[in-house]
Amino acid sequence: MKDFESRVVEHGDGGWTLWVRQPGGGPFAILEGYPGNLPDGLGVMGRETSAALSLHMEDDKDGSVAEILVDGHEQSAKRIRFPRAYSSAVAELLQRALTPGMMGIDAADLCAVLPARGGLGVLAEYPPPRAQSDMDAVGGNLAIDVSRHGSVSAALVVLPVDATMTPATVDRVAQSVTRNLSEGSDLVLAAPLSITDGEPMKICLFGE
Repeated sequence: MKDFESRVVEHGDGGWTLWVRQPGGGPFAILEGYPGNLPDGLGVMGRETSAALSLHMEDDKDGSVAEILVDGHEQSAKRIRFPRAYSSAVAELLQRALTPGMMGIDAADLCAVLPARGGLGVLAEYPPPRAQSDMDAVGGNLAIDVSRHGSVSAALVVLPVDATMTPATVDRVAQSVTRNLSEGSDLVLAAPLSITDGEPMKICLFGE
């Protein structure tokens, strides 16, 4: 792997590991994911891991539930319900968020916006923002989601970067999202390199 490169390696048991490489070091496992049923109120891993973050997911009729552990420790687990997104979409959100690019984030940045056990994540996708009018439309939708889920405390934005994306675009996105969050809410923005033409922007609002 080259510097700033990432790779998802599939396991034989249906799980996967996201490996990334930063300058000056070898590849390291930053996120791993496992499908399956979650025991009620119990930790879910029961296995050794070298990844900074472990993600265990299950789907139900209303969306999905994810339990995220830091360094495999159950006492650090964050159990989050995603009422509008199934596990594949949640996995893609977190994989892309932790992929190096114009603006990379690490495991600590991601943990900073995740709610505590029992939290909520509202995920939505939007076309790549090319003009202020695009962000005005996004802002309108965010305002609806924030009013519907009044306990929003943080947001994660994954903005894929292609040849048309500029630092000014990133600033415009950050400002638009911030305007729709309550004072004191946290915002983390990741800008990985696009993997497909027109890859959508993802915004996830988190709350208790």
